[in-house]
Amino acid sequence: MNEAFGTDGNACDPDFMAGGSSGGTAVAVAAGMAVAGLGTDTGGSSRIPAALNGIVGFRPTVGRYSAGGLTLISSTRDTVGPMARSVSDVAVLDAIMADESAEFPETDLRGIRLGVPRDYFYDDLEPLIVERIEALFSVLRDAGVILVEENLEDIAALNQAARLPIVPFEAGILLSEYLAEFVPGQTLATLADSIASPDVRTMFAGVAGGNITESVYRQAIDHDRPRLQEAYANYFTRHRVEAVLFPTTPLTARRIADVGATVELNGEQVPTFATYVRNTDPGSNAGIPGLSIPLPSRVDEMPAGVEIDGPEGSDRRLLAIGAAIEDLIRQMEGSP
Repeated sequence: MNEAFGTDGNACDPDFMAGGSSGGTAVAVAAGMAVAGLGTDTGGSSRIPAALNGIVGFRPTVGRYSAGGLTLISSTRDTVGPMARSVSDVAVLDAIMADESAEFPETDLRGIRLGVPRDYFYDDLEPLIVERIEALFSVLRDAGVILVEENLEDIAALNQAARLPIVPFEAGILLSEYLAEFVPGQTLATLADSIASPDVRTMFAGVAGGNITESVYRQAIDHDRPRLQEAYANYFTRHRVEAVLFPTTPLTARRIADVGATVELNGEQVPTFATYVRNTDPGSNAGIPGLSIPLPSRVDEMPAGVEIDGPEGSDRRLLAIGAAIEDLIRQMEGSP
């Protein structure tokens, strides 16, 4: 939502939200105006609009791509996020940006183990998403995938401890450096005062006010984030899974007219931002790769996505697994 300039309309229905700061790119790709596009992803801003518009969105391992030319708000979390209408097209972009071979072998899903952490990631889902995910589970099992239903212990608390201080503290430093170099005389405080959209202005005012102390930041970056990363690493190793699988968002896109600070989910008003980023946020804080793939949908339904997150550095393997899952989903839809 942007109260100053309006909100991007969804590619499937312009009365519905596109989602995220990279929503415009997702809409352009979904509408066929571009084969692929680049967004940025701090906590889900490429994967969430990809899911809501029915395309593929990828967040690589942090540091996989160069940050040259980007205006960062978090050196720990920010990355370019490729988007396209197929996993194979995303894989081409990934190879180019990572300066690696574009070789992309087909992957047999038989025997592949995928973690299904029901607690947290599957809490309070829109019924339509539950239906689509469960249908996918059935198809995956038939294809020989082993779904390991084990939870990521304490994931909510671990993620909360890591997420809150890092971006505001790093944003204060990085944006101040940017202004000093490119907009001399401008400060974070004067920049915040000039922002038209109230929610963005409030966020920048907090950053300018230095609400996060360095000691709080150091606790998060040196202690809390490593604990979150360790939890993921232990999960992958202990359960011998190549990725965790979950709905990209707990709900589909909502009508723009019905979206404000809160949004309706299962008859309740819930915080809009926190709800849409709930599932994408932990992997973002851990710095691991995540891939959102469109779930099967009918023409009269809004799209949704399923995400797989893999171990740090497993980007090409994750994309290969994602391409195989994408093939199964297209078969479910009767697509060629």
